[in-house]
Parts: sequence; C-alpha cells; structure tokens
Amino acid sequence: MKRYVGTDEARAASFSKYSSLLTCGPYREVREKLLPLFKALDEEHAKLKIDRRFGAPNPFTSKIRSLDSLEASEK
Repeated sequence: MKRYVGTDEARAASFSKYSSLLTCGPYREVREKLLPLFKALDEEHAKLKIDRRFGAPNPFTSKIRSLDSLEASEK
C-alpha cells in the first residue's frame, strides 16, 4: 500500500466515505468486520494535524457506539 502524500485535511476528508460501509449488510455482521478498520482510521485521524473544533475525537468508533446504543434502545 502506498503512503498517502496529500494534506492532512484532504486525508481526513477522504475518511468520510468509510462511514457508508455501515450500510453494506446486516449491522451485526458489518460491525464485526468494520470495527478493526474503524479503530485504525481513528488512530490515523488522531495523528493528523487538522482543526478539531468540529470533529469527534474518534469519529468512526463513536459512530459504531452510537449505532450500538440505538440498537440496544430498540430492544
């Protein structure tokens, strides 16, 4: 895999497409497959030098936690 050579802002913006992967099948199955990827994205996101005033500290795993909470409240 090639090292990313763009700006940190562009790299952070490129992460937004990964959120759509959560809709690629039954949530429980997709969650288990995507959790390692989302954790890695959160780690990389934390290292980027970007303006964090409007972003969550762990934007990807926090989405999973939100969906987990929603699913639990529906039971």
